[in-house]
Amino acid sequence: MIRRLVILISLPIIILAGWYFILGQKANDRMDITRTRIAEAEKCLFIRKAQLSGLEQLIEKYSRLHEQIALQDIPYSGFEEIVDYYNRIHQTCSEPDYKLEEITPSLDQLITFLRQWENSGGRQEIPFHISINGQYLNLSQLIKTIENDYSFHRLQRIRITAPDHSYPECHMELAFAAYLDQFRSGGSHD
Repeated sequence: MIRRLVILISLPIIILAGWYFILGQKANDRMDITRTRIAEAEKCLFIRKAQLSGLEQLIEKYSRLHEQIALQDIPYSGFEEIVDYYNRIHQTCSEPDYKLEEITPSLDQLITFLRQWENSGGRQEIPFHISINGQYLNLSQLIKTIENDYSFHRLQRIRITAPDHSYPECHMELAFAAYLDQFRSGGSHD
């Protein structure tokens, strides 16, 4: 009788344990996968929010600059193309693969340069200098992107350094030029 009672009590416990290990474990595995996916999605969302915040700041900055430029009434006919070129360079260097430290000339310096050139005429180069950090392969892709732009004239100097034990992370100094009259003529690439 006691043996029968032990069997009757043990049987549901064994069935429940078997159900847990067969069905419950699969549910737990699916829950773990779902938790991992949620964590990855939250991380991705955090990164996208940071990028969006950066873009919103850039939009605000360029809106203010556009208003300032409109008030200055610059007569140069290729001005919008130069600002667009500057924005393309800045946007490319601000992608998540890079950490932009500096880009010169600034937009204000470009305006001054344009006014001086408008008065002097002739073929003039705009010298650009970029100081940026990133992985070596990403930096080589950045160089290709800049070189393939129709406004690019020539690469003047490149310096890539990698502090001890940081490869493939490295620092790059890049100097290149674009012709001012290419912007006025619509960009004939030399």
